[in-house]
Amino acid sequence: MDTLSRVRGDILIESLIGMLLFGIAGMGASYISSSVSVSQKDMKVQDLVVTEMRSRVMNRTSASEYCDGSAIAPVTVAGTEIAVTATCNTVSATVNSVSIANISAPITLNATIESLGDVRVGQAAQQN
Repeated sequence: MDTLSRVRGDILIESLIGMLLFGIAGMGASYISSSVSVSQKDMKVQDLVVTEMRSRVMNRTSASEYCDGSAIAPVTVAGTEIAVTATCNTVSATVNSVSIANISAPITLNATIESLGDVRVGQAAQQN
């Protein structure tokens, strides 16, 4: 009888260890799932902000619309307002010995998204 209870005890310990390992694997899967979910949400927010900023750059009424110093309406995503700023530059050019100054360079819209950092749309979007 002593051997039988020892075998039962060994089986119980093996079962507990198996349950512990299964629980650890379940927690790992849950962590990975939540990380993927947060990453997907962040990418969705970034996509919405970039799409809105592109739309603003493409549909502006004049070349100096965002460069006149007036406030730019924030982008609203899921009830959160994200501030947008504009980078406006002018350049000079010489054509056939004729200098032309104060030519509007392409505009760049900038926004800072919490947890994602800076997002830029426009001419200088590729620069770091």
